[in-house]
Amino acid sequence: MILRLATLALALLTGACTGGGGVATGPAVRFPQWARERRDDGNTGTGASLATNRGKQKWISPDLGSAVSTAPAVGIDGVVYVGTEAGTIFALDPSDGSVRWQFPSAPDRDVGAIRGAPALDVLEQVYFGTEQGWVLSVDSSGRERWCFATGARGPCDAAAPPGAAVRTSSVFEFDSADQRERVLFFGAADGVFYSIDAASGTLRWLFETRPPAAIDASPARDINGTLYALAADGTLYAWSRTGSLALRFSLGAASSAPAPPSIALTTVFQLIARDGSAEVVALNPDATVLWRTAVGREVRAALTQWTRDTPDGPRSEIVAVAADGSVLSLEQRTGQMLGVCRGGDADGLACKAGGDCDSGHCESALFVAPDAVAAPPVASSNGVLVVATSGQAGSGAVYAVAPRVCRGGDRNREPCRFDADCPGNPPGTCDPGDRVCLAGTRAGTSCAADADCGEGAGLCMPPDRFCTTQLDYGLPCASDADCAGGSSGSCRPATRLCLGGERHGEPCESDDACSGSISGTCTSRALRVVWRFTGRFCDGGTAGGQACAGDGECEGGRCSGEPLGAVTSSPAIAADGTLYFGAGRRVYAVGG
Repeated sequence: MILRLATLALALLTGACTGGGGVATGPAVRFPQWARERRDDGNTGTGASLATNRGKQKWISPDLGSAVSTAPAVGIDGVVYVGTEAGTIFALDPSDGSVRWQFPSAPDRDVGAIRGAPALDVLEQVYFGTEQGWVLSVDSSGRERWCFATGARGPCDAAAPPGAAVRTSSVFEFDSADQRERVLFFGAADGVFYSIDAASGTLRWLFETRPPAAIDASPARDINGTLYALAADGTLYAWSRTGSLALRFSLGAASSAPAPPSIALTTVFQLIARDGSAEVVALNPDATVLWRTAVGREVRAALTQWTRDTPDGPRSEIVAVAADGSVLSLEQRTGQMLGVCRGGDADGLACKAGGDCDSGHCESALFVAPDAVAAPPVASSNGVLVVATSGQAGSGAVYAVAPRVCRGGDRNREPCRFDADCPGNPPGTCDPGDRVCLAGTRAGTSCAADADCGEGAGLCMPPDRFCTTQLDYGLPCASDADCAGGSSGSCRPATRLCLGGERHGEPCESDDACSGSISGTCTSRALRVVWRFTGRFCDGGTAGGQACAGDGECEGGRCSGEPLGAVTSSPAIAADGTLYFGAGRRVYAVGG
């Protein structure tokens, strides 16, 4: 038995990365590109590189008739699958977003709202649960294969009373003998964990929590095949593939919806959310606690595994995004909170503790989105984090952010702010991707040299001023006119800004400058905005596909599209770097 591996990291080490988060031996097996809610069996939330993604809209799906209520799944050849609040699974064509099929196709068939992301196997058969307690499987053409009812613990019967809602994304057991998934596992709202035969939909085994506590967060699976799930009372359970209880560990009662466990090889990372605060716990399979770190902010979304460059090589981190939009990161090995220096000679550089910051101190937020965040972030293999906002400040937005590091020179891979921080013979540059055109016909786009900026005296340089307006927050600017919806002072120096509070985004020299009835902190940012997407884009012209606020930014085209609604479920990354997510009643594709 070869188990589908829980993490992308091990797949990369073995040289056999698969889209479903697994490694296969023998005949080549093609796995889905994003197989379930958090991509893989380990719930890592980490996908393919976004190096070619420039934040341009590729397509918007038709109106799906009801709110998109799940994270997308992406199939072997890029077909996108989502569920809706009205209880329909849609399969969307990756080229234009058109509907290939929908299930159920009959308008009088009501299966219940779908709130757990669909899961895909290697045959691209789709598995999903519903609010009325059904778990269904359809084939790659949308034909029903079977239906399992949690109420009857057997085949669905429309006359039977509703069962317990299934809101989790299923995880599979992969059988190497015939190169396909044979068993799926999921939790239900009545506190029962199920093992179902993937071919027939018949019950294999179940486990009832005592006292009953809902299992609404998607389970995970480690490289040894052990299954993990967090119940609503804060108890972490683990089972063998045959249903033997391997672990029951109380992490303390949580006050908000449980988050799914995230696994790196056999280490389990679990978020426990409470009112106004949260903590992250790292556990070994024998329930010994490796570390336990309080993050001091309210976090309601799932954890994400992220790798970024450091002077000592790539560093594995655990990322949580607080409800206020703060991006927080912990070192996987130690649980040490990582941050950015505020003040002193090291202002703006990465840090672990106050001693790393000379005369300054270490602030925990690497980046703060200008709006609340409800969906968990995702990470790319090239170190970009994607953070989506809920639209409470007017309209939603999706931000791609990444750290600044030297490329080349004597300080290769070390944190930096400007090219001058990267000396050498020859000198390095402060992350070439951080350079943008500040003039020319391609102003505001990424560049490596002035020649990339088109006609009109293009100027390619690291930006030192950023917009603080809602629409263009974090994007480089040369003047206030570059910031959509802004006024005098909207284009601010990128040195130190208030994070949070009434003066969010305003320049500051100390925390005192950020005080008010709601106070913020004065800090530099360790992460830069690579791009942001708000739903409006240039249709035609030399800036076709790029984000815009008005026709004047589209260089011969027009500014089209409607502002995004709330993005409340996790995005997905396809193998070609396209980002998919649902907002309102539509699915968006953002790519190169």
